[in-house]
Amino acid sequence: MLLALLLAASAQKPPEVPLFADPRLAEALGEFQPHAGAWVEYAIIPRKGPQTRLRLSVLSPLLSQGRYWLESASQSQDGPPVATRMLLHGPPGRIENMERLYVYVGGQAPMEFPLDDDAHAAPPLPRRPLPRVRRRGMQEVRVAAGSFRAELIEVGPARVWHSDGVPLWGLVRALEPGRRVELIAFGQSGARTVFPPEFDQGKGNESRK
Repeated sequence: MLLALLLAASAQKPPEVPLFADPRLAEALGEFQPHAGAWVEYAIIPRKGPQTRLRLSVLSPLLSQGRYWLESASQSQDGPPVATRMLLHGPPGRIENMERLYVYVGGQAPMEFPLDDDAHAAPPLPRRPLPRVRRRGMQEVRVAAGSFRAELIEVGPARVWHSDGVPLWGLVRALEPGRRVELIAFGQSGARTVFPPEFDQGKGNESRK
């Protein structure tokens, strides 16, 4: 999973980043929608071990040619806060869509994580076939963020509930072996960065692909 890989680059223990970091399952949820200012926050609750909160934000403004900055910020019960900021020109989850990456561990200065030029130059890896997807109809789902009329989708052993009213992937709840993911807050605008105010990564014009 890409986000787990990026968080591991911070030299801290990464959280259990859930379904939407897997491009195969993201396809089942539908197209990623990078609306400027949109954000979602999830509780990631494993069967054993510490819980994690994960916020994903599309920072304003959007850039030219469909490019945008996506920021993830996580806080686990047994570790420091960790954030990443990614310049993307397509859906997250595939390394070839990433142009720049910054990592910020609480109490330290943000640092740029160099991307492997060979990874960008290589042809994309073939997509693995999705597990069988079963659409089980609409259900009323209640989570900390509110009540939703959501579609239940079974993808292999996982069950996800999707609503068009939720930004980015539309994910309301996910159940997979060993953990549960639930939406605790979201907004169509008002996304904010957790990087220090003095941090400036530029406007994205100096892409390092």
